[in-house]
Amino acid sequence: EREKLITELNTVNAKLQEESAERKAVLQRTNALYQIVRSLIISEDLDDMLQVVTHNIAKILNADQIVLATLNLDTREVTHIVQNGLGTEQYEDLTYDELMEGLTGWVVDKVQPVLSPNGMPDPRESTAAQQRRRAANWGAVMVVPLYFQGKILGTLTAINRPDRRDFDRNDLLLLNAVAGQISVALSNVQLSAETARMKRFNESIVQGVAEAIFITDAHNMIKFANPAAVAMLGYEAKELVGTPTASIVAEKYLDKFWAEFELRQEGISSRYEMVLCGKDNTHVPVLVSACPLFQEDMFTGTLAAFTDITELKQAEATLRQYTADLQAQNAELDAFAHTVAHDLKGPLSILVGFTQLLESKAGNYLPDKHRDQLGIMAQTGQKMRNIIDELLLLASVREMEDIDLVVLDMNAIVDAVCNRLAYMIEEHQAEVVVTEEWPYTIGYGPWIEEVWVNYLSNALKYGGRPDDGVVPYVELGFDNNLNGDETHIRFWVRDNGVGLYPDQQVQLFTPFERLHNVKVKGHGLGLSIVRRIVEKLGGEVGIESKVGAGSTFYFTLPIMPKLDDEDIVPG
Repeated sequence: EREKLITELNTVNAKLQEESAERKAVLQRTNALYQIVRSLIISEDLDDMLQVVTHNIAKILNADQIVLATLNLDTREVTHIVQNGLGTEQYEDLTYDELMEGLTGWVVDKVQPVLSPNGMPDPRESTAAQQRRRAANWGAVMVVPLYFQGKILGTLTAINRPDRRDFDRNDLLLLNAVAGQISVALSNVQLSAETARMKRFNESIVQGVAEAIFITDAHNMIKFANPAAVAMLGYEAKELVGTPTASIVAEKYLDKFWAEFELRQEGISSRYEMVLCGKDNTHVPVLVSACPLFQEDMFTGTLAAFTDITELKQAEATLRQYTADLQAQNAELDAFAHTVAHDLKGPLSILVGFTQLLESKAGNYLPDKHRDQLGIMAQTGQKMRNIIDELLLLASVREMEDIDLVVLDMNAIVDAVCNRLAYMIEEHQAEVVVTEEWPYTIGYGPWIEEVWVNYLSNALKYGGRPDDGVVPYVELGFDNNLNGDETHIRFWVRDNGVGLYPDQQVQLFTPFERLHNVKVKGHGLGLSIVRRIVEKLGGEVGIESKVGAGSTFYFTLPIMPKLDDEDIVPG
């Protein structure tokens, strides 16, 4: 009985020892899982975290080797390798391409875990990978992907020797579950690293830019000022941080400052000018570019850049003074030219009148030579009077700011022009063709008459081909809705002259330019005045010309709807 009792006690004791070993194993397994979870949550160092994780996975699975590899699929490289377990010293680092030939490549491609038992060739590996597996004396192998939010981060591999047990499905499920948590942790670490890198990058930009940068909170208190802001205002950074932004704004601009702040609270960015006050009470004019900052739809502050525009303001003041001086000088010059022109016009008219009288009364009694000289004197005097008239016209165009635009009776204006230039038409024996009906448009009659006079006189002078005996043939007309323009009418004068080259056309409407390929000399003011007049009336001038095919000079005026005759105010 005693022997029987001893046998039973030994059996119970063995059973208790077995249960104790099982409890110990469970406790160790639980502790390992705890260490894994704790490391994933609180560890701040990536290498330390992965060492702890792989060490405890090896303990849980009772594996010879645990290998964690992070991969960059874009650059095709292994970015990180962590190994743990009893067989770690036998593991040789493999290249990216070598890993892709084995089970790791299959897992990355399929994004699925794989369990490869001991002693069986695995078709998911290349021949070279199978040879490396035998050479490394690997038995059972498990590989699971480190995968998070659609991105492969790497793989987690468990390896046993051929004389050790095969892994089973429960081991694969456990390894895959741990890999999921590692993937989250790796993603967070990468995100944290990228965030820190971007923060350093942004801070380096902000610290290095030449513009003053301020960041304020929701109550307009300064939270950050970069070195440029410190240098601009003469404060130290610690003196600025924590102070109200309004304290560095010139009193004159406070209303503007608070108005812009209200706009930013509504999510509106702004760009405006203001003046800041420096530490030594200096005033700095700045251009402000302010952007509101929001977090979860709540206004949290402002990011503002201040550009020092002191030099720009000084340049603007200098330019304004220079412009004022030029305007004063131009006014004096205009007044002088106006006075001189008026003073010359009277005596010149008398001189021309007496010359013409002498030519008509005594011409028959003078030799042909002297009679021709009288004609030249009369023509020269008339040209001088035309120059004076154009100078007076130019002065009036420059002086008149407010112009009373009226509906123009273009028929009457063109008739008056033809009457004024009747002597030239007769002199050149020209044929002038004028359209019978003119459209209604708006403008200033005296100026438009001068435009027609200038265009028609040029056509008479430069039209035709005197060397070939061809007299000037001149047409006056207009175009409606030219090139789809429904707002303006184009009026034109067309001649049969020799035409102009493109480089000559470009110079025509600039001051003091005249044609070089003609025999009749001009004084170069007419077309410049034409352009000033037409542009001031809301139109434009131009020329269409081809060498050997004549020229068409045109100007445009705004369209006026056709009115009854009694509504027309001739201009």
